[in-house]
Amino acid sequence: MDRWRITDLDALAMIGHRGGLTKRGTRPRFRLLGREAERYPVLRRIDAALWMLDLAPDWLHDPQPASPFKGRTPCALLVADPDRGGSDTLQVLNRRGLRAAIT
Repeated sequence: MDRWRITDLDALAMIGHRGGLTKRGTRPRFRLLGREAERYPVLRRIDAALWMLDLAPDWLHDPQPASPFKGRTPCALLVADPDRGGSDTLQVLNRRGLRAAIT
């Protein structure tokens, strides 16, 4: 999340963690369980796709005009709806990779 320049609260939202920051305002230490554990690999695949497409993590903060983003940033979609946002973002990146492979 540091490499993506994602705030701690947004990072927690991306995995659907209900707890907030610690009393000191730092990231909590916890085990990924249930849905959180299922969402984490999707974020890893998004990171791998960014690297393979030679896209800077800044792409996650750039408004994307096409569906499913409709002018929002991928990061905003990931925070608002971790499940749908993760699968939609990964699908967009996969399509981009396929297009790059055939050109």
